[in-house]
Amino acid sequence: IYFIGDAAVNYATNEVSHVKKATTLSTICPGAGQVYNKSYWRVPIVLGGLASTIYTIDWNNRGYKRFKTAYTLLADYESITDPALRNEKYPNGAPDEFRGAYSSTFLKNLKDSYRRNRDMCILLTAGVYILNIIDAHVDAHLKDFDISDDLSVNVEPYVGTTSVDTKPTFGVNMSVKF
Repeated sequence: IYFIGDAAVNYATNEVSHVKKATTLSTICPGAGQVYNKSYWRVPIVLGGLASTIYTIDWNNRGYKRFKTAYTLLADYESITDPALRNEKYPNGAPDEFRGAYSSTFLKNLKDSYRRNRDMCILLTAGVYILNIIDAHVDAHLKDFDISDDLSVNVEPYVGTTSVDTKPTFGVNMSVKF
């Protein structure tokens, strides 16, 4: 990764190398392409988006593990139908952290919900990462875009003749200057 970044920054190969540099830097390290393009105000947005989605992945993963353990223990507890065997294996009652306050169906639904949310946040993190790369690429392309005050549109009447005969023709002539 170091050598790719070094090559992107130090070796210019053609006229559009600044676009490749910004895209490569943003791919290697999120926000680096924005720094290269001198769009410093976008860096906290990129890093904040990635940090918040990574935190949300961790939070949902912890909830998933918690309710998965509780569901597994409660399902094992409920699978023992003989009260004597149940009291022998689990003398303090239900072994899950909720002490049997919730049903196994409810715990399974919570486990599945946390897993689904974790998986969706992983996809969202990938989306934020890809948007970071696209933003750096497009911003590098737009650095050369002319935004001078010399942009104008002229609309004026047109009177002329046809090339075959000398009949007059009328119309509108529009010219765009940029």
